[in-house]
Amino acid sequence: MEQIVIPTNNTPPDSLITESRSGVRRLAALDLLGIAVLAVLLRLPAFFSSAAIGFDDGVYGLSANAMRSGYAPFRSVFSSQGPLFLPILRIADFVGFERINSPRVAALCAGVAISIATYLCAIRLTNRGAALLASGLVASSGVVLWTTGPITSDGVAGALAVSTVAAALRFRSNPSSRLVLAISLLAGAGFSTKSLLVIPAIAVAWLLVASTRQWIRAALIPAIALCVLIASALPWGLVNVYEQSIAYHTTQPGSIDVLANLNKIATTIIHRDPPLLLLSLLCILVALVNAVLTSRRNRRAGDLAQQQSPTTSILERVTVGDRFLWIWLGAAFALLLAEQRLWNNHIAIMAPPAALLIACHLPPWRAVVIALVLAIPLQVSNMTQIYNPKPPSGDDALAIRAISRVGNSWALSDTPGLIWRAGVSTDPWFVDNSELRITTSNKTLQITSELLLAAAAQERVCMLVITSEKRWGSFPNLPLGLRRMGYRKTASFKTGTQTGTLGIYERRCRLK
Repeated sequence: MEQIVIPTNNTPPDSLITESRSGVRRLAALDLLGIAVLAVLLRLPAFFSSAAIGFDDGVYGLSANAMRSGYAPFRSVFSSQGPLFLPILRIADFVGFERINSPRVAALCAGVAISIATYLCAIRLTNRGAALLASGLVASSGVVLWTTGPITSDGVAGALAVSTVAAALRFRSNPSSRLVLAISLLAGAGFSTKSLLVIPAIAVAWLLVASTRQWIRAALIPAIALCVLIASALPWGLVNVYEQSIAYHTTQPGSIDVLANLNKIATTIIHRDPPLLLLSLLCILVALVNAVLTSRRNRRAGDLAQQQSPTTSILERVTVGDRFLWIWLGAAFALLLAEQRLWNNHIAIMAPPAALLIACHLPPWRAVVIALVLAIPLQVSNMTQIYNPKPPSGDDALAIRAISRVGNSWALSDTPGLIWRAGVSTDPWFVDNSELRITTSNKTLQITSELLLAAAAQERVCMLVITSEKRWGSFPNLPLGLRRMGYRKTASFKTGTQTGTLGIYERRCRLK
């Protein structure tokens, strides 16, 4: 039933109400535009970097090259990520006009999306100033920049996960079937991009929906999300997707080391995110003070029993106010501690809930400004690879110049970024040549010296570049096998001698 407003002397005319609403919309639009501009500007140096920024940047840049040539994910192009990530990367490459840096459009858009999604979450929990601070912290977060400057699946998945929470918060205040569909699609897309790391955010989004007691709609979310996952995997073969994105990770040797993971989390945040860390400590202090004061007021007013009345469900209690943010942050932290192999990029999942908690327990603005003035210079000095990436030099520059000579032929390298930045292609099965490809016990995915020699024997391959003793340099018989196939070592890396394993091996290219 439509609510009827009875006019009084204090009721503003319709024109004023309309003007007020349009003013709010205008401010929101300006906020979103400003956030997007900030996120883009912070990522432009990484976008235009002439060198691959980290190993993953090179892997996925080269994967985009392979898909551009018509090779399919999982069937031809090896992929250790969810079934939706490489298709998203292909779309980004196409949108960017298939230039050398075009695959980084995915990272750039992810950085904008996660910043805007954080604002949309915060504006439903606190005031405009605090919401802008939260989105600014995420846009400039060092751990987030490392996943949304270079190409990573973590950045794309993080943007989808935080967007899922933003949609769930809107559903909590204004339920609709359209929002349920949006939440389901976002959750499914996030899970299909990087399944493990999106679990905390998607679980919290589901709790927010379930807290409205609309059980059928809540049940639809995982069902539709599962359909998205299956639909995104079917074109590439369910067995292929399972082996590369799931079994590949679960068959790695090693055990969980909680203390080592805790140390990595702490050192990474200290190094990459001094502003977020310092403001988080202030936020915890403010939250503790507020909790003590609130508890005292409740005891005096006798409201505590009323607040926890039997009519309030458990889901409503755990999601009321900012409690779900603590659950989100705690679940993300616990997940990181429990990882068998914790990578620095994974720590980015803690940044959005931490920034939102800062917004909800905002310290005095003077303290915020002082903290930012002290912490930002430290962050910038520690993030030169993102803010001021250097061009290739030394062995990398030598390798890129050599690889660029192969033309339409293929080169193989245990550092895929060198091939990508040289503007040439590789065998699509060797776009990812990380140590895990060597140590995995999954024989169908494992890289061995025999497999490398078979790849190097292909007519289209005329160069092989070995840069790491932990990767292809760990195969002592590889140089001898290459020489038997007509390869000769034309340059050495690091060792400076022709007897070292590391270096450039080439033969006459049959395709130019």
